[in-house]
Amino acid sequence: MHGDRDTQVPIVHSEVMFEALRDNGKEPEMFVAKGGGHGNMKGPGWENGEAALFEFLDRNL
Repeated sequence: MHGDRDTQVPIVHSEVMFEALRDNGKEPEMFVAKGGGHGNMKGPGWENGEAALFEFLDRNL
């Protein structure tokens, strides 16, 4: 999960990790909050963030 307007941690960090996992035979998922910033799942872009998080946890735990 990463906001594409995060000014503290550039989204490229998540993109590089996603690609590295995929390139090593894993099946990563990435939720991008369009207009979202850093820190919490409130504000622009995060409207579906909580649902995406719980769906991921349900599938993987």
